[in-house]
Parts: sequence; C-alpha cells; structure tokens
Amino acid sequence: MTPHSDTNPASAGNDALRPLALLASGMTGADVERLIRELRAKCRRQRRPLTWSVLENALRCDKSMPSLDVLPQIAAHEIGHAFAYELLCVGDVQLVRLGPTLAVTEIAIKPEAVVTAEGADRYIVCLMAGRAAEKLLFGNVMLGSGGSEQSDLAQATHAALQLETVLGVAEEYPLVYRPPSQAGDMLLYRSDIAKRIQRRLEKAEARAVDLLSPIVKPIAVMASRLVDAQVVEGDAIRAALTEHFAGSRK
Repeated sequence: MTPHSDTNPASAGNDALRPLALLASGMTGADVERLIRELRAKCRRQRRPLTWSVLENALRCDKSMPSLDVLPQIAAHEIGHAFAYELLCVGDVQLVRLGPTLAVTEIAIKPEAVVTAEGADRYIVCLMAGRAAEKLLFGNVMLGSGGSEQSDLAQATHAALQLETVLGVAEEYPLVYRPPSQAGDMLLYRSDIAKRIQRRLEKAEARAVDLLSPIVKPIAVMASRLVDAQVVEGDAIRAALTEHFAGSRK
C-alpha cells in the first residue's frame, strides 16, 4: 500500500505524502512535530537527509502496537465492521487503522440510512459485525467489544435502548415516550427492557454473521493487509468487495 522512496518530504507531492498522512492518522500535531524534530536531529548526527522512507519507517515504529499474536484478530474485527457498513449501505468507510491502544474504523454515516427502525437495526448490525468477524475467523471473541462507553457493545446497547424507549418502535408500548434519566439504572432494574435489548443485540449479531459468512476469505485477506500496513483506506475496502462479488458472478 505504501511505496518506498528516497523522496525528500519537503519536495514530495500530495500523492507521495498521502501514505504518510494515513500512517500519522490518530496522532496529534504535537506528536508529529515531536517525531519530525527527533528525526531531524538523528539524521543530522548521521549526516544523512531526512527522506520519505525515513519518515515512513519512523511513523510505523513510533506506534507501540499490540502483540502479533492478537493483531490478526483485532484487524479482522475492524474489517468486519468496515465490510458491514458498506454492504448494508449505512455509511462510507473512510479508513481503518490499527493503533497502540485503539483500533478504529472511521465511518461517514449516511443520515438517510438510519431514519427508520430498519435502518437503525442495520446500524446495530454494523456495530456487532466486528464480533461476528472474530467468531467466523477465530471461533471466539476478544474482550475489546466492550469495556468502555465508546465500545461496540456500549454503542449498540445505547441504540437499542433508544429504540425501546423514545423512538416509537419498541416491542411493547411503542407510543409511550420513556426517556431514561439514568440508562444504566434502567437496564439494571428493568429486566423486561434489558431482555428486549438483549434480543435485539442477539438478532443483530446473528444477522452480522449471516452477512459476513460468504465473505470470510476477503475479510481474512484485508485483515492481513491491515496488519502489514497498519492503515487501509475506504477505497480499498470497496474495491475488495467489488472484486469479490464480480468474481463470484463469473
């Protein structure tokens, strides 16, 4: 994905700099400034120019990545999300990247795709697709799906809670507007609502498994590419899906 060159970063064109920008995604301006300052000093001591390849290698090494034992499963998880968003037309994938503490699939959600109950359910399927990809490729699920307010399970649970309480599409009493003042307390003390949300999430995960089962091989290929490159653009995700389905029609 990323070409190697001895081009000087100061004179490189936009196309040449794009791979570097992708590798630097997730870093703050201060992080990038620190890295370049350190590289300049190092290159001066070694009496060599600061080139594109030097900067690229530094960007890769600057990130303390998780163990290679778990990276393939983390990558498959993120590719599962990416493929689901594209296949269900819920959002456009911008990029997928691996980081030292967080793997991210950046999505531009399509507002028109999530304005109905079915659209909201498809969004929850996309949130559960990372777990589904792990199950299909590895037979188990790592703990990263939960654990924080930004996790897949937290977001999926919140979306399902909204459907069951305030959006007029609940399984029971759909027209009753019941905004939860403390969502966590409602799930703890209202077992009836918790059960309905559990059913929604189970159904969404099952749909995600069905959606991704026919494309296990492309998921594995793109996950391997992500491990190697640390970042994959949305165009590559869409191209992989197009190629797979074009080949399956032959």
